[in-house]
Amino acid sequence: MPKVSVIMATYNRAHTIKRAIQSVLLQTMTDWELIIIDDGSIDETRLVLNTIKDPRIKILYHNPNRGVAYSRNRGLDEMTGEWFTLLDSDDELVPSALEELLYVPENIDDSINAVTCNCIDSQTGKFTGYGLEGDQWVDFETLVSKCYGEHWGITKSSLVGNLRFNEALSRGESILWYKISKYAKRYYIHKGLRIYHTEGNDRICKKKPNVELISREYIALSKEVEYLSILSKYRKYEFEKIFLRIYVACLILGKKEVGINLLENFKNELSYITIFYLKILNIIPKNSLKKMIKMFINLKQ
Repeated sequence: MPKVSVIMATYNRAHTIKRAIQSVLLQTMTDWELIIIDDGSIDETRLVLNTIKDPRIKILYHNPNRGVAYSRNRGLDEMTGEWFTLLDSDDELVPSALEELLYVPENIDDSINAVTCNCIDSQTGKFTGYGLEGDQWVDFETLVSKCYGEHWGITKSSLVGNLRFNEALSRGESILWYKISKYAKRYYIHKGLRIYHTEGNDRICKKKPNVELISREYIALSKEVEYLSILSKYRKYEFEKIFLRIYVACLILGKKEVGINLLENFKNELSYITIFYLKILNIIPKNSLKKMIKMFINLKQ
């Protein structure tokens, strides 16, 4: 059994994936496995992967593209390491990353089952995560309410168990991490051990955003009641923003009853202004709602 499983999902990253793989190969801690999931790439990613020869590296292929959540879940299913981590195929690790993370449970407290560190922005050289200063224990409330931006780390494989990413969501990685973190004994080290490259996000889904697709994702998100409850308690503004989007999705897809049931569950957690907005949304014609969302999508692209 390797000490650490590194899971790398990729889609059309022929220009960056070799750098990411090389950063794993150069780790000072050599007891690892790297599981690469090529999610139906149509560029030269496969050609790059064919040049990689190391018995610790396993390469899996999807065709057609299935999305980042599906790919990461396959990595979780295949991993055999005592610990695991995710690494995007456009990022890289500093050479001592795994060694320094493993030092924590081996020398501070062997009951630690999650170790978090910071990331370094490749363009600015600054930390990408904020909210924590100095090495420290991190409880669940602190993690959810104070930690923002991009962090990284390793987690005991036994902690994730049968939990998996929601494959109905193209984004939403934090949902799984929050579920895991409720039971984690987490320690943070104030070091940047992963280099976060911003020349291109590691989007491994080729589906273009549209009103129906986005609306279906928000309907799927409405089923993550535990996650929404966590946000309503610790991240009020983010919760209300997401709730409004879920409600709009319900109206667009003709699933108003879903929105009403969700409203009934969370009405005591919503501000008066959000409830006012919900009342306004109920009288806006569906076609007008779609036009508003299309404008939003175009602005985001």
